[in-house]
Amino acid sequence: MAPAGSIEVLAGARVELAMASTSAISTQMATQPLERRANLSIVNGPVNFSTLPAHERIFRQAECHSFSYAAVTRGMRPLTVLIGIVMGSAVSLAVGLGMTWITLLFLPEYAAQLVRERAPLAQAIAIFALISAAAGVSFYGEVRERRWRFSAHAVTVLALGFAVWEYWPRRG
Repeated sequence: MAPAGSIEVLAGARVELAMASTSAISTQMATQPLERRANLSIVNGPVNFSTLPAHERIFRQAECHSFSYAAVTRGMRPLTVLIGIVMGSAVSLAVGLGMTWITLLFLPEYAAQLVRERAPLAQAIAIFALISAAAGVSFYGEVRERRWRFSAHAVTVLALGFAVWEYWPRRG
């Protein structure tokens, strides 16, 4: 024993060092009983955040490299939520209208009666697909805080304005 209570280890004292990959260590950790895993403090395996209490989970995730502390503590901004709602609504409308188009394809006996409905249906599918794409790009830009997100927001507003202008009831 060295002075001040520290332990000295001679180099090469029958200690064999080995390189191990993270997946090999994780596999080794997973095969150990739970009691033994708790005592293996030198091996930091993946943390299961879902088993932690909510207040501890936030701070543990903030310590990880894949999360930034600012993003964890800031949460979702109101504009991001609004764009998400617009995006979800537009996607559901576009998909629903697309399914209607597919349904009309399976009704050949009514093709003569439904021929007038195909052009407005195709136009509606195109408009709501455009809104979906614009809102999706806008949502991505807002979540990732890209510099171009304001132009994407403007395109989304223009696409929504076009849909309102197209479908607003006209007098006369």
